[in-house]
Amino acid sequence: METKLYFKTGQRREDIDIFEQPISGTHHLVKKIVYQNENYKLCIKTNANIKNIMLLINNKEGVCGECVMFHNDAGLEFIYDVSQAIHVMFGNVYISVILTMEDGTEAIYFAEPVGIAIPEKNTEVQLSLEEMLKDILEKENTLLVTKSPSSILEHFQSQFKSRIDMEIEVIDYVLKTYTFNFRYFTRDIRSTMTEMKRIDRFEKLRTIKPQTLHYIATHVEQFEQVNFPTGMSVYNNYHVQPRNTLVSQNKSDHNTYENRVIIGFLEHLVKYMRKKQTDINNLLNNVSLTEQSESHVKPGYILSTKIIELYTQSKMELYLKQVTERIGKANELLMKYRSIIKCAGERVEGPPKNTPVFQNIHHYRNVFAAISQFFIVGKIDTARENQILSFSTADQIYEYYCLLAMFTAFDRLGYAENVNKRMRYAYDISQKYLNRLDDNENTYFFTKDDEEVVLYCQPIVYSWKNKNTNQISLYRTDRDFYIPDFVIKHTDCNQVVNYCVLDSKWQIRYNINLEMMLYKYYVKIADDQDKPGKYYFWIMQGKDDDQEKLYRLNSGAISRTKPDDITYQTGIVTLTPRSGEQYLIQVMDRFLAGD
Repeated sequence: METKLYFKTGQRREDIDIFEQPISGTHHLVKKIVYQNENYKLCIKTNANIKNIMLLINNKEGVCGECVMFHNDAGLEFIYDVSQAIHVMFGNVYISVILTMEDGTEAIYFAEPVGIAIPEKNTEVQLSLEEMLKDILEKENTLLVTKSPSSILEHFQSQFKSRIDMEIEVIDYVLKTYTFNFRYFTRDIRSTMTEMKRIDRFEKLRTIKPQTLHYIATHVEQFEQVNFPTGMSVYNNYHVQPRNTLVSQNKSDHNTYENRVIIGFLEHLVKYMRKKQTDINNLLNNVSLTEQSESHVKPGYILSTKIIELYTQSKMELYLKQVTERIGKANELLMKYRSIIKCAGERVEGPPKNTPVFQNIHHYRNVFAAISQFFIVGKIDTARENQILSFSTADQIYEYYCLLAMFTAFDRLGYAENVNKRMRYAYDISQKYLNRLDDNENTYFFTKDDEEVVLYCQPIVYSWKNKNTNQISLYRTDRDFYIPDFVIKHTDCNQVVNYCVLDSKWQIRYNINLEMMLYKYYVKIADDQDKPGKYYFWIMQGKDDDQEKLYRLNSGAISRTKPDDITYQTGIVTLTPRSGEQYLIQVMDRFLAGD
């Protein structure tokens, strides 16, 4: 069986390599380029005996235009019109092809990433992306924190806009606390007294104990004559005393839990920052991939991913400089504290125990508070911390922007997240079908009085009933599966369940294929509950234009495709840094009220 894939524009053909496994990672050396303002056909040739073909572009089905099939002696050829899709895409294109054979088996192919080049002077696109990236940097603490907020965490979050700033600030606070309190540790180090016994000169004996007398009595070879009456008189004023004897001495021992924590945390901090340093360097090295890929782009164009990387590169370089400087300071402090506290460090990977020493001695108390704050504020989800640099498409950026906006909307409407319930969506199909699904937690739970809201990111709506995976009762009425960007499940105080499906589009209104979206997410989705609640579908529009910001669609023809006794609501809501979240909040307010 042989399958080939290529782009065609005019007389020019660009063959694309395909593989049987997804390409790992998020940054790749892009060798094949398509140009956003040109028209393309995507062609798939195969000599396999197939009964169905599914084309996914960036994990989405149905984003292409018309498909034409040709049959000849060499096999089948499928030609998709992808011009409209390419015109609104940004970043890299990831293509998956699923062939279903006549015998029911499947063959799955993943194309090498294809870069999208845009005209070099595209300031409108650049400004739009920069506004979203800036907004994400300011709000990303919402998803990075992985435990319930504390007053300490809220204190730091209230002062600093980005997670990087918050992390650097708490590290500075720790280093300043260690530096300021060093003077007190030079004068007062908690220790235990340990009795040490050794054989030494008799003159050093200070306390006579039974063990001392026993040693003297059993070691007569140590006796020697002395010329003064302080020794033992033997006869005729002949005096002797031991040359050496058993001497006891109390020695100060710094090996206490508190001292081990003070040394061990500095060791942990140095190790933590060195790992950060390595991670940032690895991320910055990805920029060189873009620079190498740029050599394949014709004059007058740039790779669209370069805008994302140029924006974040300067921030990461500053972050690297800050971390490197603080590694030096932490190492210096570690050497100073080791010079006065003579013990090995404790392994510190969380807040230390609050002992009486940490409570009652002021310099120990100060350091204990700083260490505790580091672990509260520093409890950051490391899988997400470099989320922005992993973006390879503008759609990914906009989806993440929409996710943060929904957190804001729920908060404004009085719904509190139960952070400890966060979980990763359990996919019931093999992920071999999918390219680059998020591996992070993507199911979030919110409550308000007796109501519960569950926010699912990139869930799967299956094509058969009673497949109640992850407690979602929606199903697709035709075939295969859908992956909407978001599904919101609202259970009200009467245990009535309503659903809202949202899909994000980084496009202006004119370029949104509303008819296709309605068919896909409105007409062809049903609810398998015994008593279905209301169903809502909204498109989030990511580019500003002169259209109304909140567009409600009322179509009798579409409404008749659903049961008459159920009310539905659908439309397009503009959600951009310029429009703000106000219109999304209105949509969510109506949905959660059941209007």
